[in-house]
Amino acid sequence: MKTFEQKRVVTLLSPNVSLGEALYAMDQTSDPALPVVGENGFVGVVLREDLMRYAPSPATSLSKWEMNFLLNDISVADEKLIRGVSQVEAHAHLDELIEAFRSSESPVIGVTLHGRFCQLLSWRGLLEEFWSERQAERRDLVMAR
Repeated sequence: MKTFEQKRVVTLLSPNVSLGEALYAMDQTSDPALPVVGENGFVGVVLREDLMRYAPSPATSLSKWEMNFLLNDISVADEKLIRGVSQVEAHAHLDELIEAFRSSESPVIGVTLHGRFCQLLSWRGLLEEFWSERQAERRDLVMAR
């Protein structure tokens, strides 16, 4: 984990963000989850699948103004959409990361640095980081010969 660097900007949500704003933020990104950060730090995540349960059906009889009013009147905290996730420090070893994923019901874990939120890490991100480290070790080994 120590060589992992965030290469893109992550959208952070506050606990009192409306469902409409959360759905819009989720539409703008391909991430499966968005982190929720409050005044006291990292709170949890909002998952795409949870938000989609509240998204209006294409077959709805409500107008877009009525839907927007309803979605913007409810916050993600009101509907208890914020899931707690396991957290690890940025310099955690691979064993700690795997254990955090195994103990979590969420598809992501929160990475913190000195108690402050840094990023979300998915299984795929973990595997890509592990693979890139192994490839770098192999290159170094070949160059040393």
